[in-house]
Amino acid sequence: MAAQFSSAGYPGTFTLEGYRYIADPAQQAISLELHWRGQQPTERPYQFEWVALAENPIDGQVMTVPVFWWPQNGNYLTPCWRNGDFVRDSLVLDLPFVSQEVTWEVRLRAVDARTGDVMQIRSPDGTLSEAVSLGPIPYP
Repeated sequence: MAAQFSSAGYPGTFTLEGYRYIADPAQQAISLELHWRGQQPTERPYQFEWVALAENPIDGQVMTVPVFWWPQNGNYLTPCWRNGDFVRDSLVLDLPFVSQEVTWEVRLRAVDARTGDVMQIRSPDGTLSEAVSLGPIPYP
């Protein structure tokens, strides 16, 4: 995976090395474990934002509202992530009801809540974007 996050306006970089998920239809949720690697502490404390998207013939396109969270429940923010640090972050993503099977895509961004700066993400092939896609996640 190795999606590197950096900002055009502020110093600091870190990489999403990988992730694991458990789809839990009984709870209408997906549990995610994110595996981060620190490189250079960020000047700004970045929150993470996720949006889940799916589609099926009955419900059409389904999209969650954006949800924001601080890494490690606010206990270990991105300005603390040093070169070589490995950070695991776990969260539960609540999902809307769907009438039949779907495949979820979770889009993940890093956003500075104060300035609105959105980190750029460099994929292994060198392309830049503002969100990394996690998935496909079959559900149920």
